[in-house]
Amino acid sequence: MTFDARAHDGRRRRTRRHRHSALLLGGVLACVLTVSTAAGRAAVESPPAAAQPNPATDVALDLRAVESKAQEIYRRAMPAVVSVSGGSGVVVSADGYVLTVAHVGVRSGRRVTITFPDGTAVRGRTLGNDRGEVDAGLIKIDGDGPFPFVPMGRSADLQRGTWCLAVGYPVRFERGKPPALRIGRVLQSQPHAIITDCTIMGGDSGGPLLDLEGNLIGISSRCDDRLTTNIHVAIDCYRANWERLVAGEDFASTPWSVAYLGVDRVEDSSEPRIGWIYDGSGAAQAGLQVGDLLLKFDGTTLSQYDQLPPLIERRRPGDEVEIEVRRGDDQLTLKAKLGAREDWVGRFQNWWRRDQQYRKNDARVRAACRAAMAVTTATLEVLADGQLVAWGTVVDPRGYVVTKASLLSGEISCRVAGGAAWPATLVRASLEHDLALLKVDAGTLTAVTWRTDPVVTGTLVAAVAPDGEAAAIGVVSAEPRAVPRSERYGHRRAWLGISLGEAEAGVAITEVFARTAASRAGLQVGDAIQSIDGQAMRSADEIVQTVGSRAPGDSISIVIERGDQQLTKKAVLGRPQREEDQWGGGRFSERREGFPQVLPHDTPITPEQCGGPLVDGDGRVVGINIARAVRVTSYALPADVVQQFVAQLE
Repeated sequence: MTFDARAHDGRRRRTRRHRHSALLLGGVLACVLTVSTAAGRAAVESPPAAAQPNPATDVALDLRAVESKAQEIYRRAMPAVVSVSGGSGVVVSADGYVLTVAHVGVRSGRRVTITFPDGTAVRGRTLGNDRGEVDAGLIKIDGDGPFPFVPMGRSADLQRGTWCLAVGYPVRFERGKPPALRIGRVLQSQPHAIITDCTIMGGDSGGPLLDLEGNLIGISSRCDDRLTTNIHVAIDCYRANWERLVAGEDFASTPWSVAYLGVDRVEDSSEPRIGWIYDGSGAAQAGLQVGDLLLKFDGTTLSQYDQLPPLIERRRPGDEVEIEVRRGDDQLTLKAKLGAREDWVGRFQNWWRRDQQYRKNDARVRAACRAAMAVTTATLEVLADGQLVAWGTVVDPRGYVVTKASLLSGEISCRVAGGAAWPATLVRASLEHDLALLKVDAGTLTAVTWRTDPVVTGTLVAAVAPDGEAAAIGVVSAEPRAVPRSERYGHRRAWLGISLGEAEAGVAITEVFARTAASRAGLQVGDAIQSIDGQAMRSADEIVQTVGSRAPGDSISIVIERGDQQLTKKAVLGRPQREEDQWGGGRFSERREGFPQVLPHDTPITPEQCGGPLVDGDGRVVGINIARAVRVTSYALPADVVQQFVAQLE
């Protein structure tokens, strides 16, 4: 069976005000965030032009082709994706130029360690940074290489709906773990920023955004609390300011200081009719309405919508313009005061409602998975004392079902979606895998078909719902690996509330989280930590271990360098904040570590969807979902692990 479908979503035409709170991604959340250090040749002066974007926006979606491309591109690009200063970067030239974001580099002209996926560490120096609304940074590796690299493409002509890949080191770099892969689609593309639903988080800052030809189209920068708000610096920003970056210049661009009316066209139409009005814009204040047909803009007759943007951009923010419109049978003349696009994040505050039809998990894409959903009859709802707590997967037609053990309590039952519940008996459970085997008396059930060949990074997968639909799709983001148990998610470990990178003298703070011990102590981004309680701190790992060994409520003395000053700060350590409060995207599973082996993927499941099957494009089960771990990652128990557990029935 293949992944393919045609579909269209209805368009949203209303205005609505939404909160948009962008989060920088530069460090890693833990008691403090760690950075490991690990390499590079493209002629930057004349990189190959990017191929035309994938036109699969309103036509049949060939997900098989997407899967094949994703696997190929990841293999090609992975050697050039590096870890640097608590974030990520990507080598774009054989002689060692590395693109990242400004908030990872901290400041120009400092020494840094760049770590390649194989653990090779090289030294380099930060060059220029655009610290304005663009958030671009450049690093040069010492030596001439050659180094593995990714070619720079173009971002000017990106289309909404174009499939793309994000690669980086979420949380932090760990030796032996290659960078993670996420898949998504372009939701908005502007000259200086790209928004995608390639889910990213702390540690991914500076990592590459790639098209399906393997060209670099953006650099990951920040995210919002919605999984679909992932913001990347457009690659054309680096091209436009290449000489300034190479020269080591620190500057601050304000790309949106242009006139702005606040309207958008009707989708799939060339006529000058208003299809969208942005909240708080000059258009909204002037009384323009969705559906108005634009006749004239300041005396210029309009026959097509494309005539309007150039006319607006010739004006200045604050200019008052006269706009003639036809509204029903009436012809009106309205006066509008043009605003300024100075906040590029705010420019996108309404994009998400308009572009739902372009998301990787929209109705069309989920429909493309239906050919693989024959397994849906093997997905059940699992109830505890009559309340839905998890999904279950039928692994034997005699009524044997596996599910997530730690979600079970009280009287257990199972049912098909919307059907009557059957009492279930717990046969056995594995604490190691958090897996339970249930027996239901429901006659003959349909059992799953297991995938037996290896699953590689870049394999498209779908979480199967009991109602016969794909709950969500995603991609296998890393090879199977162990997730050791730690105290990371516990409540006894102390937490300072910072992200860390390298500094010339000590370890640099790259982010200070609000309402934490660090913010209350007056620590600031750029501070270089010298010592804690008299003990010299030579690395981020030492700080993590030192803070993590203390208890919440303990007071510590931190010596920092701030510019030419040496200061001592007192901090009273707190408890770890809930990660979902910082990274967003909904709740995480309570049990999400201590697994001997999991298959990481970026399918956005909820804790209650654990226990259900994760399938490939042929409907074969590659694993059983067992945890939503962090914003970017869900875990499935690999098929062979579950089969070994079930085999004890024999």
